[in-house]
Amino acid sequence: MIVSANKVREGWQLLVEQSPYATFFQTEKAYDFYRSQSYLDTFALAVVENNQVTGVAVGYIQSERGIKSYFSKRAIIMGGLLLDTGISNEALSELLQAIKMRTSKAIYVEIRNHHDYSAFAPVFAQNGFDYQPHLNVKITCDTWQDALNRMDTNRRRVLKNLDECCNRSIVESLNKDTINRFNGSVTNKLSTQRECSEQILDSPHHRITESPYYCYATTKEQVRQYYALLRQHYKTKVRKPLFPYAFFESLVTSQTGKLLLLYTADKLIGGMVQVELPGKVVYDYYACALDEAYKEISPSVLLYGITMQQAINDGVKVFDTMGAGKPDIPYGVRDFKLRFGGTLVQEGRFLLLHRPLLYKMGAWAVKFFS
Repeated sequence: MIVSANKVREGWQLLVEQSPYATFFQTEKAYDFYRSQSYLDTFALAVVENNQVTGVAVGYIQSERGIKSYFSKRAIIMGGLLLDTGISNEALSELLQAIKMRTSKAIYVEIRNHHDYSAFAPVFAQNGFDYQPHLNVKITCDTWQDALNRMDTNRRRVLKNLDECCNRSIVESLNKDTINRFNGSVTNKLSTQRECSEQILDSPHHRITESPYYCYATTKEQVRQYYALLRQHYKTKVRKPLFPYAFFESLVTSQTGKLLLLYTADKLIGGMVQVELPGKVVYDYYACALDEAYKEISPSVLLYGITMQQAINDGVKVFDTMGAGKPDIPYGVRDFKLRFGGTLVQEGRFLLLHRPLLYKMGAWAVKFFS
């Protein structure tokens, strides 16, 4: 039986806690956040067998503005379906058919897996969802020394040298006196940049060395600065659609996720949007850095190192880097991620085309207009 997941929240939460296919993106927290964004048509479907929730699909339908909207209306299910290991083929088929109906106005549906669904692949295929190979890199977060040992020489040198320079781990909390002194000299500066006084959260800054230093976003102005950096990155390098500024501001203000920022001399040189499946996985949702302009600092390496050690300190076991391109196609981002000692996995995606011709036209149009 298909129902709105809203009506079975207790069973939904139980499935998140017990399923090996759980991700942040299929949680109630993620659904509530997506639903709060007016430009997203959000859905949460659940299948129930014998009074037990055995499958959930959280997703949204979105499109670009203007003429691009005609070619870009798509349904995205991040993380893959949330499934009970004992879900029946009939129940999974029912859930997939419900997804097809709910997304019928979209050009296509893409399920972006973050687990291995090969055991269910025949059922997906029978329901019109074609498997598309896609890679990802997942980094184990056990101990900092083990993490360093798995990295290549360059990564280890950058992160270990900074560690030694500080005489403490990169993310180690400063003592109370140092925090107070640091907040007095730096936090106030950041809060008043461009005369901004809109405090979001109370989060201390932490120095890695005299320069650079990192913090989690505490003002809307910091989010704006990061978004400007990210938008330029997407325009010049990624060349794919990007959520509007409101998405990132809401993510931080609602505490759905965190925004890690890296500065030098009060200049923002990089940042990473992080979301988490508590105690299990932290995700690199969006990241960018001025690596070419600050080669001696290696901002992206620092962002990854900080995230990994924060995960270790918090007892989070895996750092999911959120994608590494298609197999057999060279991809510099994949090479960058693998140098941290992560595992290359192919969990792929499932693609359903509602309008094949518009899909082909849209792939060209979005690329042309980017």
